[in-house]
Amino acid sequence: MHFAVYCLDHDDTVELRNDHRAVHRAYLDTQAARIFFSGPLLADDGKLQLGSLFILSVGSRAEAEDFIGNEPYNNAGIFKSVRILRMRKGRYDPEKVCHEAEAPLRFDPFE
Repeated sequence: MHFAVYCLDHDDTVELRNDHRAVHRAYLDTQAARIFFSGPLLADDGKLQLGSLFILSVGSRAEAEDFIGNEPYNNAGIFKSVRILRMRKGRYDPEKVCHEAEAPLRFDPFE
């Protein structure tokens, strides 16, 4: 089953995200078998991070809840809201994947 885990940040959590990014990425590395796709949700400027989206491939909602329950950004209080929605994979074309550099461990979206 696929679940979308849609997380929106509290305002003014840029530094908190920066402080927890390394631990967040390390956690995601341990969860690779569960993650179909993930990435930050961004403002239209492409810099300011507004939240996170995880598309999980797991056996149950409980597994999706376990994933987000142990997620470092969630445990650090960065997420204002978390919504878990079951989904079905529709159209998917890996040829259309855009390749972007991963965000650095610390950055200032206001520069």
